[in-house]
Amino acid sequence: MTRPYLKNLDHETLADISFELRNVVIDLFERPEKNSENSSGPPSSDNPYDKGEPKDSNPENADDADKEDRKPDPDKRNPGRQPGSQGFWRSETPIPEQIVPHYPEQCPCCNKQSDIPEGISPYMGYYVFELEKTDSGIRIFCSLHHYYIIMCDCGHEVKSRPGEGYVSQTEGCRKDLKLTGYVMTGRCRQLS
Repeated sequence: MTRPYLKNLDHETLADISFELRNVVIDLFERPEKNSENSSGPPSSDNPYDKGEPKDSNPENADDADKEDRKPDPDKRNPGRQPGSQGFWRSETPIPEQIVPHYPEQCPCCNKQSDIPEGISPYMGYYVFELEKTDSGIRIFCSLHHYYIIMCDCGHEVKSRPGEGYVSQTEGCRKDLKLTGYVMTGRCRQLS
């Protein structure tokens, strides 16, 4: 809506638009004061930085001695994992059915093809889980991808890295998503 557009509107339509804009401004003004205790929003919509002590509305009643005597209620717990509780991850290390080595192909400095030395060990690896269709249903196939570093004759250290694909750019998102080979499920395959 531009200024000339608003000038061309009749009085009744302009009054309706003004009333709607007033409601939007009131809603935006009151929104910071809303939380899960005074609105129908869930606790997850609360500001995570405002989790401190509730503020006393009457400053005359806020005595320093009362604040020291007040102790948190042991029955009231914060949502989520409690401090000191044990976290958990995979219960067992996955057993790969296949190990896929990724060696660097050529040096980016001198363009020499990389020679793979004997007994080289990987500097990084990750598991890939894929669903495979079988005659009786589906199964989970686990493979381990290893990435290696090789020292070139020119003195440059050449690293193999997971492949990268397209970047998904969505307006309003804080971070763009990039398709890479370094994932937990599925695998990036280059189509030929």
